[in-house]
Amino acid sequence: MSSVMSSKEIGKLAQQVGRVYGANKKAGKPVHLMLANLAPDSDIYKACVQKNEGFNNYLIERSDTSLLEMFSVEEVVYLSPDSDKVLDTLDESKVYVIGGLVDENPIKQHTLNNAKQCNLATARLPIDEYMQRLPNSSHNKILAVNQVFEILLNVYNGDSWCEALVAGVPQRKGFVPKCKPDG
Repeated sequence: MSSVMSSKEIGKLAQQVGRVYGANKKAGKPVHLMLANLAPDSDIYKACVQKNEGFNNYLIERSDTSLLEMFSVEEVVYLSPDSDKVLDTLDESKVYVIGGLVDENPIKQHTLNNAKQCNLATARLPIDEYMQRLPNSSHNKILAVNQVFEILLNVYNGDSWCEALVAGVPQRKGFVPKCKPDG
């Protein structure tokens, strides 16, 4: 993905990786994190080291190997805001991919097209099912890597989709809940 990102966007992705690690470390029930296609000589790896103190000591599995060399196509679900399939439950037998793309000028269907090229299943977060856009709001549903991760992590740790989305979708995106969060 770094080939379509500017150095500024790569730096933002590196910061988001740090936030993902921090959220997982604090979670009552952390998940196994893996960064695939991350070569030590890549711009993204270098940015992660520069932006995140102690990155080389993070308890994250890192590999310069392609995801599809590590997992079968049937195991992988590529998350994309453009997918027609709604992610309604988390399946612990699946590997959920949050495409590491920071795009200040979103490329329509970029993550969906990447997944389709590899014949991967796709899904989107159930934002439309649990939230509604405020009138006159023109914001999109594209979230940062760490925001998507934190929503998934909260659901994995027992929150309802409503609770996780209300906590994870920034108010500036112009969405309000259709549902009532528990608690």
